[in-house]
Amino acid sequence: MKKKQKYPIGIQSFEELITGEYQYIDKTELIFNLIDSGKYYFLSRPRRFGKSLLIETMKCVFEGKKHLFSGLYIEDKIDFKSYPIIHISFTNVDFMSDGLNDALKTKLNEIAEQYELQLKPKGVGHLMEELIKLLHQKYKEKVVILIDEYDSPIVHYIADNIPKAEENREILKSFYACIKGLDNYIRFFFLTGITQFSRMSLFSTLNNLQNISMDWQYCTLCGYTETEIQHYFGEKITEIAEKRELSVEEIWTEIKNWYDGFNFAIENGIDIYNPFSLLRFLQTATFSNYWFETGTPTFLVKMLRQGFHYQIDNVEMSMSQIQSFELDNIDYGALLYQTGYITIKKNIDGNDFFLMGYPNREVKDSMLQWLLGEYATVTYGQANGYVLNLKMYLKARNFAKIEEFMRSIFANIPVDLFKSSLENFYHALVILTFELLGCKMNAESAHAHGRTDGIAETNDTIYLFEFKYNKSANAAIKYIYQKKYYEPHLFKNKDIFLIGVNFTEKARGIAHFKIEPFKLPVND
Repeated sequence: MKKKQKYPIGIQSFEELITGEYQYIDKTELIFNLIDSGKYYFLSRPRRFGKSLLIETMKCVFEGKKHLFSGLYIEDKIDFKSYPIIHISFTNVDFMSDGLNDALKTKLNEIAEQYELQLKPKGVGHLMEELIKLLHQKYKEKVVILIDEYDSPIVHYIADNIPKAEENREILKSFYACIKGLDNYIRFFFLTGITQFSRMSLFSTLNNLQNISMDWQYCTLCGYTETEIQHYFGEKITEIAEKRELSVEEIWTEIKNWYDGFNFAIENGIDIYNPFSLLRFLQTATFSNYWFETGTPTFLVKMLRQGFHYQIDNVEMSMSQIQSFELDNIDYGALLYQTGYITIKKNIDGNDFFLMGYPNREVKDSMLQWLLGEYATVTYGQANGYVLNLKMYLKARNFAKIEEFMRSIFANIPVDLFKSSLENFYHALVILTFELLGCKMNAESAHAHGRTDGIAETNDTIYLFEFKYNKSANAAIKYIYQKKYYEPHLFKNKDIFLIGVNFTEKARGIAHFKIEPFKLPVND
């Protein structure tokens, strides 16, 4: 009987993964290249992309556990020997209860005790320096330093306590300050995290740190490539295709649509699949939004709403914008890229500007639902329900229900927004709703005759939106005709409907709403 394939979902221990006979995608060639060619590295990747497993794999290499690497690339490439290791995962440092300074002291003392060493009471930077020197002195070997999720003590407070985030940044700055001066004591230094703080803000004294986050040579270090998936999981995918009565090509198209599309390289990038979501799909044989289920971007969504950023697909960003992150000037674009909600689609101007967008359906659908929920002040689940209802109404062309839906979804806009930001909210809600329906939605889409407020396009229907304030729905529809916003769509062989919406401060919502089929003017 063929042995069932085991998927390492949520397993961060390399030793447990190997001894438990879970499937491991061999990344040890890249690990060997890092060890063989350099010494100080930083890697930024979104959550659930395998950073912790990577760190644990490196740890086993430097512990000399050759038996765990049987059959893997690195097995015969190095002399496996044991080094003293300082391994810190900030997800396991209790900085919330104890405060970062005391929590780091506790962690460093715990590591010292494991090696039967005792540290003198000092600041965290001096404790780190003393620990490195004592380990080197005791074992006559250089020290390996592996730090995972370095930015957790900062990112945790971004949403509601920037002063605390800044305080923790300064503590970490002093913590890493000793590293550069201890080069003769260090064999290998590897740091992972989600965000990329600039050298000036956090790593000003660690200027020999090589950032490989956007290096094409290491773009596949975390995550899966299509070649890897075909090699390790090809049989399972064929099995799923047969059960779903689809061809292998059809199932691959869906897998790519849902979970592929991440690009972490400035140039020569390779599309990367989200490993967590891909493994969950293989386990369940069901397409779903697995990545979002493991953590919600609440603070990010709130930040986007505050700045009325709801069209985050197909936006242009500069290299400097996507590579750095500053607490005193948080750039939503940089945060979206570094956390994995948008990715590099293509280079626009050499390596200076990029077209950014959603990597795949999983991320896009989930982010749109969160944004819609935030703008409409409803829950994520309610937002999804709204969209499913509207989809049904549009399919049946039940215009009364469409109007009812739009009035209800706009009814929850907070009263204090009616004077300052009402129009922005209306645009956002319409566009997010129709994008979730799978429509092509463009806010203020430009063409020869001006800018259309909104275009929603389905397989057989085109909806042209025009919004007015303190006028009338009839005036909105008349404006569409005057500006000939319909002209770019006349040859698409689709039905066209014009939707005029008038909202007023007095009505605290939609005052007039009108849908009518397009009729070609006689003069045209």
